[in-house]
Amino acid sequence: MNKKYLSILCLLILSASIISYVTAAGKDYLPEMKNMADQGSNLEHISGQLYKASLDNEVIGYFDRQSAIGYAGPIEVLIFIGQDGRLKDVIIVKHTETPSFFNKVVNKGFMERLHDKAANDHFELGQDLDGVAGCTYTSEAIAEAVRRASHYIAVTQLNMEVPNAAERQIPLENYLILTLLLVVFVFQKLKWNKLRNITFLAGFLLIGYWQKSLLTLGNFSSVLSGNIPWQNLPFWLVLLFGILLLILITGRNLYCFWICPYGALSELMGAFGKFGRINYQPCERSLQRFKNLRLFLAWGALVFAFIMRNPSISSYEIFAPLFAWEGAPTQWLMLPVMLFTGIFIFRFWCRFFCPVGGILDYMVKCRRSSVQWIQNILKKKQLNPNGLQQIEMKQNTHPPS
Repeated sequence: MNKKYLSILCLLILSASIISYVTAAGKDYLPEMKNMADQGSNLEHISGQLYKASLDNEVIGYFDRQSAIGYAGPIEVLIFIGQDGRLKDVIIVKHTETPSFFNKVVNKGFMERLHDKAANDHFELGQDLDGVAGCTYTSEAIAEAVRRASHYIAVTQLNMEVPNAAERQIPLENYLILTLLLVVFVFQKLKWNKLRNITFLAGFLLIGYWQKSLLTLGNFSSVLSGNIPWQNLPFWLVLLFGILLLILITGRNLYCFWICPYGALSELMGAFGKFGRINYQPCERSLQRFKNLRLFLAWGALVFAFIMRNPSISSYEIFAPLFAWEGAPTQWLMLPVMLFTGIFIFRFWCRFFCPVGGILDYMVKCRRSSVQWIQNILKKKQLNPNGLQQIEMKQNTHPPS
C-alpha cells in the first residue's frame, strides 16, 4: 500500500477511536449510590447530579457527583453526605490519571482521610488535608471535586455556610521550564551546540529529578481526548505546548536533543560504551527498517487506550520507574533492558521505541512539508504575473492584421 494512503488510514482509525471515546454513553451510578447508603433506601433525583436518599420515609443523606481537573484530566467523584452534615463515603467513578500514580494515592489512604469530614470543611491540602507525596495534582483534584460536591449539598440542602476557596497561583516550576525553553531557543539559534550539556543538565534536574514529569504518550492522549487541564496548568502542559511552539518556530525537535532527561542519560551511557569501545552502530538498512517503529507503537497504544476508554493507559515509557519509582510491571521489565542496551547502541530507546520522540519528529516532518508547500505556492504566484506580462508584451508587439 502507498505510504500516503497508509498514513491517511492510520489517521482515520485514530480519529474514529477518539470519537468513540468522546461520545461514549455515560454510566448509571444508581447501584453505587445504593451500596454507599443502604440497599433498602429510596433515591430521589433533585436536580443535576444531586440525589436524596431516604429510608423508611426518613431522609438519611444526599448524593452529588462533581469533577475537578487532575494531572492528566478530569477526576469525577461521587460522595454521600449524611443528614448530620458529615461525609459518609466517597468513591472515584471516573478518572484519566496514570494508573500507577492514581493507585498510589488510593493505597496511601487519601480517600479514608476524607471520611467523616464536615460538609462545609475547607478540603484544602496543607490546611485540613495532607496530600500524597509525588501525586500532588491528583490529590488536589480529588479534594477539589469533593469540596465542590460537599459545599453544594451543604448550601442547597443543609443550610450550612461554606468558606471561600483559595485562589490558585502559577507554581515556580512553570516559570522555570519556560525560561529553560527560551534558553534552548537562543542557544540553538546562535548555534551554541557545545552548551547543549548545560540544558541537558537543567532538564535532568528540573524535569526528571524535581518534577518527575517527562513528556509521555499519556500527555498527548489527554490533549487528543480534550482532557486539557487548563485550570490547573500542570507542568507537563506548559512543557508540551512550549515544545510544540518551538517546533512551529524552528522546525526542529529540540526536546529530545536539548532537554529530555532520559536523552541526557542515554547519551551519557552511550559515551561510556564508546569509551570502552563496546558500542555498536547498526547498519543503515536496519535503521531504515525500524525508522517508523516508534510512530507505529505510539499509534497502536493510542488507539488501544481510546478503545478501552482510558487514555492514561497509553503510556508505556520507562520514565516513571526510572525517575519516580512508580510504574507498571512491564515498564519495570523494560527499564533494565533499555538501560543496558543503551550502553552498546547509542540512544537505543530514543531511536527505536520512544513514542514521544516519534511523534515530535513526525510533527517536525509535517511542519517542514507545510512550509515547503507554502513556499511552492508563493513561487507559483510570483511566476504567474511575470508570465502574464510577457504574454501581454508579445501581444502588443505583434503587428495588427
